[in-house]
Parts: sequence; structure tokens; C-alpha cells
Amino acid sequence: MAERMLNIALDVRDVPIIKVNLNYVPQWTQSKEIQSVPILMRFENGEYVEFMTKMEGVVNIVNFLSK
Repeated sequence: MAERMLNIALDVRDVPIIKVNLNYVPQWTQSKEIQSVPILMRFENGEYVEFMTKMEGVVNIVNFLSK
């Protein structure tokens, strides 16, 4: 469901995304202290800025991507 909402949000706000299966990157997952999925992480200039775990709707995702 979260992926569907993200795809709709990307129609509104065209930003580059990278999807990662966290099972294949356990060290990275631990270094970012990810404890729940799905998670949407925002990076600026290659640096981690913030994350979102509550995918409550397309509008919230668009707002998150627009920051």
C-alpha cells in the first residue's frame, strides 16, 4: 500500500528515488538505526536528513518529498 501511495505522490512531485530491500544491506540498516518498514528516507546532497514511517496518505508523502 505504501508503494502505491509513493507512486501516486511521485506523479505530483517528480524526485529521484532509490528503493532498497533492507534484507540485503543489514550493516547499512543498522547504521541508520532503521527499526520499522516501510520507511521513506530523505537525503540532501547525499546526506541523510530525515525519515518518515507513517504513510498516512499521498498528501503527507508529497509534503515530505517537497521539503
